[in-house]
Amino acid sequence: MKVVIASDIHGAADYCEKLMQVIEEEQPKYVLLLGDLLYHG
Repeated sequence: MKVVIASDIHGAADYCEKLMQVIEEEQPKYVLLLGDLLYHG
């Protein structure tokens, strides 16, 4: 079973694109986003 875990993206487009690329390539069963997706100061 594959799981992708990500956190602390802080709204960075390049990290979001990389995460999407990894998800497409790896086809995990689960994707866990642990928080800090956007940065609001």
